[in-house]
Amino acid sequence: MNISDLNGEARHVIQALHEESGFNYQLPEFIKHKPLFPIQRVVRENGQFIAAGILKVDAEAYLFMNHEAGSPEERLAAFKALHEDVVQRAREIGFDQIYCVLPPDIERAFAPRLQELGWQRDRGWTRMTLEL
Repeated sequence: MNISDLNGEARHVIQALHEESGFNYQLPEFIKHKPLFPIQRVVRENGQFIAAGILKVDAEAYLFMNHEAGSPEERLAAFKALHEDVVQRAREIGFDQIYCVLPPDIERAFAPRLQELGWQRDRGWTRMTLEL
């Protein structure tokens, strides 16, 4: 078994495997946006592709709001302006999505605000985390 950096020839195999999977997401441009995909490894046995592991840098959004500053309307306006600025900067870097994790006690009130700005609930897949 040989584990090495992924090269262009494995891209075609990965594309075919992705299409066969039928999963509801577009295959990311991991070759084109290599800085956002810093780890791209492939396993081969006797020259045959077995598996590939690709790690993407994600953009997780955090919001820190001073609820004692200004009126609720002013804070909402500040949040919307900040949102627009952060989204623009994320696009410039090459991110194709941003995610956030809402604690249950905040979700009920804050999720509708995010939905007004174009955010949507995840596709319902189970999110797993490995703490390093």
